[in-house]
Amino acid sequence: SKDFGSSELLSMFETMFPELAPLSGSHHFFCQPSETNRSLAAMSSVVWLVLGLRERFVEPQKEEVRMSPAAWEELQDFVDWVGIKENPGWIHLMLVFLAIRGLGKSKTLVAQLPKQHHQPEKALIFLLSHQSASGVTPSATMLSPQLFELLKELIKLHEVFNVGQFMQAENTSMTLRIFKDCLDSSSNPSIYRLFLFSSLVTVCGIGADSGRYLCVGSPFMTDKNTRGKLLGLQALRDLQTATCEGCHAIYWSHLCQQAKLLGLPMQSAADFAFMRLATLCRVQDEQSAIDLANDWNELEGADQDALIEFLLDDGLRRKSLVFSFLPACFANARTNSSISLSCMLTLLVDLIEFMQAYPSVSFDEEMVVNLSDLAAFAAAVKSRSVLMACLDHVQVAEEAGTLFLKMTSKNWNQVDSLDNAFSVKNSLRILLRGQRRRRNANVALSPSKTIMAKLMSSPDLDKSADAEGCQHAHHIPPNVAKVKMQASRTTLGPVKSDRSSSAFEGIVPGGNDLEKEEDFDAAIQSLSINVPHKTVS
Repeated sequence: SKDFGSSELLSMFETMFPELAPLSGSHHFFCQPSETNRSLAAMSSVVWLVLGLRERFVEPQKEEVRMSPAAWEELQDFVDWVGIKENPGWIHLMLVFLAIRGLGKSKTLVAQLPKQHHQPEKALIFLLSHQSASGVTPSATMLSPQLFELLKELIKLHEVFNVGQFMQAENTSMTLRIFKDCLDSSSNPSIYRLFLFSSLVTVCGIGADSGRYLCVGSPFMTDKNTRGKLLGLQALRDLQTATCEGCHAIYWSHLCQQAKLLGLPMQSAADFAFMRLATLCRVQDEQSAIDLANDWNELEGADQDALIEFLLDDGLRRKSLVFSFLPACFANARTNSSISLSCMLTLLVDLIEFMQAYPSVSFDEEMVVNLSDLAAFAAAVKSRSVLMACLDHVQVAEEAGTLFLKMTSKNWNQVDSLDNAFSVKNSLRILLRGQRRRRNANVALSPSKTIMAKLMSSPDLDKSADAEGCQHAHHIPPNVAKVKMQASRTTLGPVKSDRSSSAFEGIVPGGNDLEKEEDFDAAIQSLSINVPHKTVS
């Protein structure tokens, strides 16, 4: 019935799903209340999406950012495409998935499992696969055998591919190819639609941490956030039938669509690299893009070169390097007044070199490095020099196929220091970076347009010209494949205080590209294709 109230719905969840029982459920013993609230909000969102009740779905949202009826209709189109409304078994499975998902994140619970099962999805699979642990996830035992196996397969897909990382450009197009191989081996083709729906509703609970009153709908899916999430889901819809080259096109065309919203050009390799960086930095408006360009301009030329190569790397020429929690590192560096985003970007160059030298013989196609510890360190550190020297005292640990960059006690003991006592290696690193810059000074890639000239040209900016090549969700502008190396570097001048177009005229996300022009052409040529896209209907 559509007549029950929001509070009644939450009580129903706590009764029907024993994990959520206030005083006796698994969440009560193993999870923080904030995680339980996120689960309840996500489960509520499933019900309102299936019933088509926008007013209930947006109830926790502030009026000024509330999802519009137009965005709701687009969201409903996606839900209809998934087909969950006509499948009560899928609805039941989805509610069970959301009820138990937070348990995989519980450090208290996971610490009791074998070490190889300490990752959230691996922990859930272990709990579901062992009868002795069924008391932790009792809701799963109420599923039919077919739905129970489907639940485990769904969790395994989340282990392989994180849609949130795709939307933030944390992973690479090689990640899509690996995930596509996993989908091809599935015996249930319809699970992919269920996977995309589960990826949508898991984020619906974000923002419900602070109180039960926020659990009655989705605090997170505001009008702006909904459109951004739908953009990513639209890009991924055709992955199941895509070719290997199509996986790369899907990845970069999603960034093209993001650039279109920001009015940024996508006509050169540097433009593509800058847009990926902007997505990693969670840039959502033109002013944020200007600030990012200013931070970019503070970097040494050789550091820009290294970052462009890293940002364009798609795993075609060598093993991909993926840094999970990199957006969190950037966000914490930006909000920490003691350091800056440009400082974190410089550290990223050192980190890339550090990890590329790591003996990762067990990684065939992609090296995933978890930077959650570095993100926490960036939020707390009080000195730039301490941050820049932190790689001298880190440890790399491998757990369940993922590398973890761990800050040691030598780093944490210096977190409140205003002066760095162990900066000899860092000084040498800076010297070597300067030598590298001078060595590469005569080779550069200049974008066809500057980001700043595009942003600052006029208040009534006509963005249709740059968006023309990206109007189709899976179409990469053909001229990307024709980008060539230029013989001279653009000189980047200092940023002036007034924001006239002339003051920003040389601030570009430029820098050296790949060492050989043919390397770049080979890497980017595969993007110049057109994969048919079906609009949501």
